[in-house]
This record gives sequence, C-alpha cells and structure tokens, in this order.
Amino acid sequence: NFKMEQGVLLVCHHDGEALSSFSHPSFAVRHCTSLPTFNVPASKSACLLAGNARDDLFQKTRELRMFAPTSFIIFYHQDATEDAMLREEAFKCGANMVTCYILHVQEALNRVAAQQLQGSITCPWCGLQGLTPESFYLHQPLYHIYHANIDGYCPIKACRASTSNLARHLHHRHLPPGQKPEERTG
Repeated sequence: NFKMEQGVLLVCHHDGEALSSFSHPSFAVRHCTSLPTFNVPASKSACLLAGNARDDLFQKTRELRMFAPTSFIIFYHQDATEDAMLREEAFKCGANMVTCYILHVQEALNRVAAQQLQGSITCPWCGLQGLTPESFYLHQPLYHIYHANIDGYCPIKACRASTSNLARHLHHRHLPPGQKPEERTG
C-alpha cells in the first residue's frame, strides 16, 4: 500500500522513461513503474503518469482520480500536443494536465506547491479543504478548467452569492489583491 501524503509527488513511469530521475524541490518524489495500491488520499499531492501504453495510462488516471480526488494528476505522453483525442480522453479520465514538456510539468508543480491551505474554503469541484479566497481563485482554473461548471452559492463566506456559473463568478468577482481584471479586446 502507498500512502499519498501532503507534499508527495508520485512519478509513475515505465522502465527506460526519461522521467526516471525526475525530481522537484517542493515535493518528496516517489518513483514507481506501476501504480501502487493507495490507502490514504492527501491534499496538496501530485502524480505524474507517463508511458507509451495509452490504455494503461488512461486506466491509471481513472484509478488515481477515484482514489485521490484532490491530487493534481499530470498525464505525460509524447503525443500530448499532437493528438487531440488523447488529450480529450485523458481529461475525461481525470487528468488535470496533459503535456509532453518537462518545463510545463515543473511550472504546474510550482503552482501546486505554492497553494496556501490555511483558509476555510472547500473546493466544490474536488473537496480540497483549507483554501483561502486567493488560493481558491488560483486553484479553480489550475485543477478544474476542463470540469463541468457548477451552479449554486459562492463558497467564499464574505460573498455567498448565488450563481449559475461558479467558475465565471470566481474569475470576475474575486480577483486576488493587486491583480487587474482581464481586458477583452476582440
């Protein structure tokens, strides 16, 4: 059994993959060649799934998403930028990110590691607890950009507005301090 602890990055790859020595300074990296059996889900954890066998990767992604709904799952495949069907299926299986670029993996992991979990907001999409208004604003598009929209009440206690599109409400009404609204020009 494998315990997904906070701050753990699970790198699951086949023998000979370029990721066999992958590391990240903000995570305790655990390498494996097959998806282990999990026993405890954790927040602020991530998993990088890599390999050439698509069906195997899709199955691993589904299993991990079912077990660890708050984990950030990266589906790493050499055809990720060229194959729209692969990307679509990976997102349907529960991946948060699909890429073939290590630099993009590092950037996403930096954002996951920077999440502040010292607030009282629970994400209505995945159940991640401890978000502040600012970290919720950053969490939602990073983790849930491809997920179905939610209607209901804003989970930010100072707001609690009813909305038919929570992602849009969050983006337009809860900008972090110092961030300028997006300007639409065309």
